[in-house]
Amino acid sequence: MNSGSNIASVTSSFITQLEARLVNLKEEEACLKSQLRKHSTLEVAYVNDQVRELERQIREERNVLVNPGGKDINRIDAEGWKLEPEMLLATEANQVSNH
Repeated sequence: MNSGSNIASVTSSFITQLEARLVNLKEEEACLKSQLRKHSTLEVAYVNDQVRELERQIREERNVLVNPGGKDINRIDAEGWKLEPEMLLATEANQVSNH
């Protein structure tokens, strides 16, 4: 697997972990709200902030995978696969010329 695919795989795995944590936090938030009459308590507000931060982080990580101005992992991966045969050919040519 080349580095572009590896980066995409790691990023996707990371996003999956963030989404699982987000589900757990939303469940915790709902539980706290049902237990506490005042939804503005510090504990509920803290969990709510964590939920919003995770949602933001998930959006950013997804954008990293497809953002044309950033790390366009899919494009980089495709370009890497195109360059690999050329690199092998150049390496072989270099080895032949050195012998």
